[in-house]
Amino acid sequence: MKAVLITSSLLILVLIVLRYLLRGRISPRLQYALWLLVAVRLLVPLSLPGTALSVLNVFSPEASDTTVYVSSHGLSTSAPAPETGTLGDGREMEIYYDGNGIPHFYPVGEAPPAQADYTTVPSEQIFHLNTVLRVLWLGGAAVMAVWFLTVNLSFFSRARKGARFLEMQGCPVPVYVSAAVPSPCLLGLVRQRIYVTPACTEDPDGLRHVLAHELTHRRQGDPWWSLIRAACLCLYWFDPLVWWAAALSRRDCELACDEGAIRRLGEGERFAYGRTLVGLVAAGASPGSLLQTATTMRSGKGGLKERIALIAQKPRMLAVTALCLLTAVAMIAAITFTGAKPDRTGAVELPELGISLIIPEELALEDYSETLGYGGYLLSPDAYLHYGDGTPSQWAAAGMVGRFPTSWLTWEGQTISKALPSWNHTSYGESEPLSGLAAPAAILQAEHDLYTAAEAGALEESGVDLSTVELVSSYWYVFLAEPGEDTGILLSLNAKNFTREDAVDFARSVEFLEPNSESLTAAERTAALRAALAQVPEEYADRVIAGRDPESTDNILLSFWYAPDYGGDYGGWLFWVYQWDQAAFEEHLCDADHSGISCFARDADGYYYAVHLPTDVNFSPENGDDYLAVQEGLMDWAEKTVLDAEGVEPFTEDDVQALRNQPFQFQGNHITAVYHPYYAVNGEWEPTWTFILSQPAAQGEGGIWCVEQVWYDGEFPQRQVIRPDTDLPRADYYAQLQARADTGQAVWALDPMEVCLQYAYSYEGGHLNATTESFELSEVYSSAPYSSNDRAAAGLTALLENDSGLVVFDLQAREGDSWADRQVSVPTDDPSLPALLESLTEDISWVDTRWTWPLYTDPWGDESLAYFLSIYDPLRRYNLTVYAGGAYAAFSQAGGGDTVYQVTASNGSSGPAEVIRAWLDPYSAGAASQSSDSLGQTVQETVDLIRLSGSGRLSFLNSSSRESGQAGSYPVSTDSLRYSYSTLGDFFQWTESTGLSATREPASVTLSTADTSVSVTAYQGTGKLLIRQGDTVQWLAAEPADPDDVFAVDLYHYMRCWYDGAQWEAHSRDLAIPDTGQSREEIAQDWAEAYEGYRLETEPGGRNTCTFVQVEARVRGLSDTYANYPEITEGRERFVFSYTGVFVPENDLAQLDLWPGNTTEYQGDDAPAGALTYMRQGILYRADDGWRCAGLGTGL
Repeated sequence: MKAVLITSSLLILVLIVLRYLLRGRISPRLQYALWLLVAVRLLVPLSLPGTALSVLNVFSPEASDTTVYVSSHGLSTSAPAPETGTLGDGREMEIYYDGNGIPHFYPVGEAPPAQADYTTVPSEQIFHLNTVLRVLWLGGAAVMAVWFLTVNLSFFSRARKGARFLEMQGCPVPVYVSAAVPSPCLLGLVRQRIYVTPACTEDPDGLRHVLAHELTHRRQGDPWWSLIRAACLCLYWFDPLVWWAAALSRRDCELACDEGAIRRLGEGERFAYGRTLVGLVAAGASPGSLLQTATTMRSGKGGLKERIALIAQKPRMLAVTALCLLTAVAMIAAITFTGAKPDRTGAVELPELGISLIIPEELALEDYSETLGYGGYLLSPDAYLHYGDGTPSQWAAAGMVGRFPTSWLTWEGQTISKALPSWNHTSYGESEPLSGLAAPAAILQAEHDLYTAAEAGALEESGVDLSTVELVSSYWYVFLAEPGEDTGILLSLNAKNFTREDAVDFARSVEFLEPNSESLTAAERTAALRAALAQVPEEYADRVIAGRDPESTDNILLSFWYAPDYGGDYGGWLFWVYQWDQAAFEEHLCDADHSGISCFARDADGYYYAVHLPTDVNFSPENGDDYLAVQEGLMDWAEKTVLDAEGVEPFTEDDVQALRNQPFQFQGNHITAVYHPYYAVNGEWEPTWTFILSQPAAQGEGGIWCVEQVWYDGEFPQRQVIRPDTDLPRADYYAQLQARADTGQAVWALDPMEVCLQYAYSYEGGHLNATTESFELSEVYSSAPYSSNDRAAAGLTALLENDSGLVVFDLQAREGDSWADRQVSVPTDDPSLPALLESLTEDISWVDTRWTWPLYTDPWGDESLAYFLSIYDPLRRYNLTVYAGGAYAAFSQAGGGDTVYQVTASNGSSGPAEVIRAWLDPYSAGAASQSSDSLGQTVQETVDLIRLSGSGRLSFLNSSSRESGQAGSYPVSTDSLRYSYSTLGDFFQWTESTGLSATREPASVTLSTADTSVSVTAYQGTGKLLIRQGDTVQWLAAEPADPDDVFAVDLYHYMRCWYDGAQWEAHSRDLAIPDTGQSREEIAQDWAEAYEGYRLETEPGGRNTCTFVQVEARVRGLSDTYANYPEITEGRERFVFSYTGVFVPENDLAQLDLWPGNTTEYQGDDAPAGALTYMRQGILYRADDGWRCAGLGTGL
């Protein structure tokens, strides 16, 4: 209010002076209209943007919040001394009061402790001056309002009392005669009436003059202006200048009305009208009459004298007077209607954002961060101290200053009609446009969820009362932007500690920094760079020639040659320094062969800088070393020289490659077209190329299409960004093509199939045989942010909720020069997984890139990669791979193909790798492991389940059997399970583990029930065991319980021995030599060769496998009455035989298995080195299916 009082007071005083100086020189109506400025200033307490002209620059518009103490000493703005009292024992005490007004006594001179927060007077006697003044003002305004109602109701009642209707032809308002009115008047705001005194009716000419006067009041809307005048008096009842202005404006109202009435009556009535006025106007105006809406003709003697003088004078306004008045009014309006220019002494410049502004008191700017949205600053300290893991920092800070994409805005001309950010977990109020700021602006209040639903649920489950927790944060956001710009300035202040007005004031302090007036133009920079590059360093001056080829294209800024070979057979060319405009840069971007060229800089005018080295020999052999040294040193100097120039910043070939590697060059709608280049020639579908089509100018129906990239499949796949055949930048070319299509000149560009054909026809001499049948076009899909989130969410849900019961998180992290592998198996019903899923799919944009090649073939070889994560189910039906800091994520699903997503974090949140790592680290740290004994018991219980099934099988799988689909599988007996396999749980130390990390599954041995519903599987080289019971799986890792035991082996070979035993048992059980009438010697030799020769057929790595087998059998001469014949041979033809075998074991396990018994090293020279030999004896007997063996061993 202080600002309004200052500006309105000055305005009133100036108008009073103007009124005095210009009296009789300007029209009374114009004189009356000037008071409208005062009414607007008083009733609209807002100021235009601050200027140096404002009177408020001289005054401080903010009132101090002074404390007023009411005590026995009277009123004081400083705390009075404490009251004193005397206790019964005569001690003097000082009295202090707490917040409840309860007195506390302290000996004189002994103040209460500071933490007591006592005052010297009761709190009800302490006031803030502003509060007191506000109460007084409101009280006075209320009294004035009552007075206003009383004056007008009383006047209205008196006027109607005894009034009689007076018939007046042609008068648009009813006329009444009343002796109760002091003078003729117009009464009423809506249903208006004219009241005249009885004296008026006695003089017809006078009555005509009176009616003309009151009808002029009606045309001017003076009753409504009287209401505005009364409103000003009610609000500013304490200001004498307002009362003075009200009185003068009422007088000027009558002057203007007199002038209007005479204009309607005619100049011939001027003096007659004056005489009527003298006869009717006698009584002066009272203070109460200033509150009347009725337009009485009372003016007092001074007012009457002024009115008569002006009627007689007939004022005329000269042009020079009008010009002076207009100038004066414009100046006083600029002085009184504008706000004070902001005090910029505390302003801080933020060059990254191109603005300066004033930070609210008690807040501080944190360091600039590129990751904060589109770059910006946080304001500290935090307003919200507790929030969930994925909550962006700007949703808890005191506020922020940063950039935002103007795609959030809706424009109506130069005004922001709507602002709607694309934040998740946020509810929005209605945005409102703002004016008077450094740029078009809008304000919006938004509330953010500080916790996800899952996080809030976890808090509640942990016993936290959610009613005591701030679950949302609220902020005022102000958006400032210019039409046509890609980004604008975003300001925020938390609504917890700041009001809407605070946020507007904060935005009002923003000023855009002026561009450096000394900045070089593009031509000046080019000339300066060429001159600087021509100044070759002294150390190279005698060996380098710098200049431009006479036929050089404009893209070459300068050329450098090696002087000793310049002009000779080798040429001596060292390198070129390019300066590319946008079109030339895009040519490099889309060029399939850019060998020798390396971009290194970009300037403020959009030019790019690169060096081009020769890829062939440009130096004589004897100068080779010196040439290369000069080339390397000079190129480093040239790049530094360009980068040191004003307006130049680094832009490396890595940045160029990042542009090439974007999944799409143009965001929006796309079509994938599979092209079969030979189909129209010979009907062959292979090879295939893939065209990626985009809409580069306008989206949707009516937008043109282009081929933006081509993928060449095959043994050496390639991907190339496509540039149209033009000298224009792509954006300009496609804008022109769109304009032609809009006018019907390039209709072909609206048809995706026609675009494909046109590209094929123009490709490297032309694929003129291409037809529509050569292409397969996909549906239209979008690369807009979040366009594939539903699909990604469905895939991730299937992964995290897979029916195996487990999810494996495999973290590969760089540790120095090596990599560490950490795997964690998580139950799918873990309560923290839904929150992880929500963070991945709601705070991150997923866009299907239609990518068909792997993101990495060797991530371990990327020195810049800190870690990557693979998440999969144990059966590898689903797999997600994400990379630290990576912009892409690969997802595969059995039967559903592979999908590469472009992943973009929103609201300053983390990418998928960071989100998963932030969840995984505390989970794995807090995960409790089972003891080895209990895990061993689990293993043994699983084996017991297989035993109780009544049958079991042992199966072996390796790469060849997987490819052929022929897995070795053999039954085992229940007794074997009971006695041979009962030690598995105790023979190893067990720990929990995760699934396999290898991309190709290693060899494995599985012990299972016949229907495979229960199984245990060991994998070669991993030490891991997979336990499966129905749909439940569990991974364990095994180490030998006693590593020093001579028989200690790893888990896989332990179970491989089981398989080998089952395999050999099945072989022995099924072996029978057909009876063809052969001799006993032949039978013995055939059986021994078939039995031992099987060692050459078993799978590699087994305990029975050999690479060389040689046997020699003979028949023993024992009688048929030999006492130790096996029972199975009773009653059958039988004989004893023996054989000597020579073997070369294929592996150490086989060698170990062959040694027991009578095995020795073979001494003959008819077998490979390392051969072993042993002797075996047994009984051959005739069975129904041929000759079989019983009782085989080292002796009978």
